[in-house]
Amino acid sequence: MVRGWDLAEVSAFCAPLDLRTPTKRLLANRRVAALLSLENELWPNRLVATSERGIPVCLVAAKVSRKSAKIWKRLPSLRRAMFQSLAFLAPQDKGSRSRFLALGVREDQMAPIIELKSLYKADPIAPPALARPRSEIWLAASTHEGEEDIVLNALETLRQKGDAPLLILAPRHPKRASEIGELLKTKGFRFAQRSLGQQPDPSTEVYLADTMGEMPLWYKSASVTLVAGSFADKGGHTPFEPAAYNTAILHGPSTSNFRRIYRELDAAGGAILVPTPSDLAESVARAMEDPGRLTERATATVQKTTDLAPLVDRILSVLPKPASR
Repeated sequence: MVRGWDLAEVSAFCAPLDLRTPTKRLLANRRVAALLSLENELWPNRLVATSERGIPVCLVAAKVSRKSAKIWKRLPSLRRAMFQSLAFLAPQDKGSRSRFLALGVREDQMAPIIELKSLYKADPIAPPALARPRSEIWLAASTHEGEEDIVLNALETLRQKGDAPLLILAPRHPKRASEIGELLKTKGFRFAQRSLGQQPDPSTEVYLADTMGEMPLWYKSASVTLVAGSFADKGGHTPFEPAAYNTAILHGPSTSNFRRIYRELDAAGGAILVPTPSDLAESVARAMEDPGRLTERATATVQKTTDLAPLVDRILSVLPKPASR
């Protein structure tokens, strides 16, 4: 992926396993100026060995769950060595910040909270022709087992009330496509399947988007998106991508992966919390009446979280100063 960006003076290669010997070999053979480790990539040997060579170690958008924090608490010597090696840690959210402090990260090592996923930019790719205008299409994005039933029940309710919008159903794991296809047949929905090269026609009720890497197409095609993983107790998926494509956001109650931004979106009227599965049909209909109001407020809310300047300043402050000529 990084090579595909074709950035000047940027090369990409795999890091070694987190073992001291290969890590030290890499550090000896490369001119490493700093180690920036993202999100929950906490590799003790890599962090400690890098710091021992006088190279600054920075954790950016660092995240630690309650479960992971309990594990680290049982490893006092390891976490002490790991966290003492840090030049700074920029947590991803307030919960992670509190847990890192409890695990031994010092207050003076803390940098401002940063959510890197908020920097997502929409791909200018053109959406496919789906036999319906965007205003008549909604998306269930990255659904997990059990959520398809919820979504299809909502679609059935909408169908009973009149001309139901086209549903793009994009499962988190495309390998479940045959199982979902059987469910669609059992419930009597007319559907087309992306992986088979089928195209929706005006009578299609569900487009089963069972492919990998095409979610931007579906965000761009739908005026309203249910961000899944939020009914299946998975903590919810990112709201930043659908917000970037100006599709109105709905979500269920499980949002622990992005709790802060979902709270801010809900409070600002930039997303709709669907409390129970039985509320989904009504929420979809409400969002489709005026998706622009939701997307405008979502954009404004997300823009408040994308200031990288404090993080960049902190990184520059720990980098080695260039030798004077």
